[in-house]
Amino acid sequence: MRASSSPRLDWGYVNPGCVLWWACLPDGRYYIRYEFKFSHADVPTVCEEVIKRTVDAGIQGCIRYTAADPALWSPNGNTGEDMNETFMRGRVPLIKARNDRVNGWQRVREMLRLRDDGSPTIILHPDCRYTIRSMGAAISDKANPEDIDTTMDDHALDTLRYGAMSRPAPTRAKASTKGNTFKAAQSRLQQFQRQMALR
Repeated sequence: MRASSSPRLDWGYVNPGCVLWWACLPDGRYYIRYEFKFSHADVPTVCEEVIKRTVDAGIQGCIRYTAADPALWSPNGNTGEDMNETFMRGRVPLIKARNDRVNGWQRVREMLRLRDDGSPTIILHPDCRYTIRSMGAAISDKANPEDIDTTMDDHALDTLRYGAMSRPAPTRAKASTKGNTFKAAQSRLQQFQRQMALR
C-alpha cells in the first residue's frame, strides 16, 4: 500500500513561490518529503517542474489534490483567464486553500505539538531546507500576535498553513479476508517509509 500524497502551493513570481509534497500516513502523521522553491517562473514552467518532480519521486498515482494560494483565482465577474485555469491547462488542477491565517497557524501549532509517543504529527524531511529555515526565522506580528510577521519571507510557511487547513486525510488500510493481504500491505507501507527516508 502506498501513502497518498497532496502537494500544497503558494504562488510567487518576484517573491518566491513554494510547493510542498505531503504524504498522509495511515497512523495520522503527515510527512513533508519534498519542497520546490521557485521565482521568476511562469505558470507553465512551474507546472512542468511540479509534474517532473512528482514523476521522479514515483508518486504520480498517489496525488489526491493540490491545495493552492487563493490569490490564483480571479474575483467573481472577471472574464479573463486566471492562474488557476492556467494551472489546469498545465495538468496541475488546484483546489482553493482556505486563507484563514489565525486558524491556519493554530492548526500548524497543533500538528507540531508532540504526541504521546514524543513525536509531532507533522514531520519535515531534512531536505526541506527552505521550509525549515523559514520556520526558524518566523516571528509574531507586532500588531496581531496570533499571526506571523508578513514582512519576512513567509512563502514556505503559507504553503504549510494551506496544507494544515486543507483537512488532509490519512491513507486508510483496506482490510481483506484473503490470507495475509493486510499484513502484506503493512509490509509495503514500511518499505515505502524506508524508501522515503533514504531519498
